[in-house]
Amino acid sequence: MRYTLLVLAGLALSSPAFPAEYEGVDLPDTTQVASQTLVLNGYGMREKFFMDIYVGALYLPTTTSSADKAINDNVPKKITMSFVYKKLSKEKMLGIFTEALEKNPETAAMTAEINQLKAMFDQDVFRGDVVTIAYDPAAGTSISFNDKKKGTVKGEAIMRGLWAIFLGPNPASEDLKKGMLTRH
Repeated sequence: MRYTLLVLAGLALSSPAFPAEYEGVDLPDTTQVASQTLVLNGYGMREKFFMDIYVGALYLPTTTSSADKAINDNVPKKITMSFVYKKLSKEKMLGIFTEALEKNPETAAMTAEINQLKAMFDQDVFRGDVVTIAYDPAAGTSISFNDKKKGTVKGEAIMRGLWAIFLGPNPASEDLKKGMLTRH
């Protein structure tokens, strides 16, 4: 009996981490960018006018509660936006993205890069869709819709500007920022 309890306790302690689930969205505990394994740093809900829009998740090589570290480290990283709202037209999606960029002083002078990014938001988004922003220091920042890559913008500065939208001093959502920087 004692042996059985020890084996069960050992199995419980050695079990792999289970993915998180938040508001009906499954969030894997790990993901890959540029063949680097990233871990789920934190997640939260992006709301607008009291409506749930998407569950945002931040993946980094190692967890941190520091927004500066998450923004400025030149390492592979990823943000996923899993949409829970029924439908956002591409115009509304682009409007939300543009509003966030305009609130962010880091991106104000990056007109060419911003225009490249805006061109990637070329489709409506429905409940269940996932938009991914992934950064690979060797390649740049890529945008994907449901794992279909829309394009890549080179440069470390634009990556920092995009991450600042979520984690900077003027984030699109304080609650989402807090959630992304908190290991749940």
